[in-house]
Amino acid sequence: MIAALGGRTFERVAALSAIAGMLYYPFSPLSADGHGIAFQYTLRYLTPVPAIGFVLFASALARADAPLRCVGVVGLAALVVVNAISRNDERVPAWPRGQLAVVIVTAAIVLITAAVIVRGRLATHVLAVASAIALCAVAGGWFLQKHYLEHRYINDGTPSASVDAYFHDVYGSRVAEFGGYDIFALYGAELSNRVERIDQQLSAHPSRCEIVQRIRAGSFEFVVFEPRPFGAFVPPADWLTRDGQATRILADADNALFRINHAATTTCS
Repeated sequence: MIAALGGRTFERVAALSAIAGMLYYPFSPLSADGHGIAFQYTLRYLTPVPAIGFVLFASALARADAPLRCVGVVGLAALVVVNAISRNDERVPAWPRGQLAVVIVTAAIVLITAAVIVRGRLATHVLAVASAIALCAVAGGWFLQKHYLEHRYINDGTPSASVDAYFHDVYGSRVAEFGGYDIFALYGAELSNRVERIDQQLSAHPSRCEIVQRIRAGSFEFVVFEPRPFGAFVPPADWLTRDGQATRILADADNALFRINHAATTTCS
């Protein structure tokens, strides 16, 4: 609000945009306007608001008196510490495994470099060392991100971890999914698979023949069952395995994965 009233032109525009997004959110579908049915899933849409707020806060601190700047910096540092050590109640860790130390070291390098720069003119050798450190941090971050993207969804700790790991090395396949909503991993590491949630394409009370015919018509190679609380319809497994229509290749307490046998004949006309 301070930036919206007394900031520069760009700061005012950014602040007003953040305020508009914050005011709109309660009336967006599935949030408060939808009786909060998916509040925990749509809350991420508010991310740009605090992101803009933190940038504007830092900009305001740069023009503030020294005591106020100290209070602001300590407050921001406290937020980082709390975020790093707080309990996480989601299905996956708030910080990627084994990467918290890397993040802390990188942040420390950035802060130290910034502190050195603001003290005034730097000696040539000091500037060279600082530049080399910054370059190594950026390059290391790139390799770290590349490693994460190449191994994402492998042992990710979610209820669908076993299925997610299987599809990491599946390419160019058609996949039918029943029950769950988190289907990103089914696209594979190269995002070359084609995934469809079949439960959304069926009648209100689908029969076995309706499901079998829909899977055969769609030329699907894999079918995934992911029954979840409040999830969508999941048919019985024997609807697929009957008559040799599919072979179950993976099953656990939370998931089942089938490979479709297109050579098999069906009793459904």
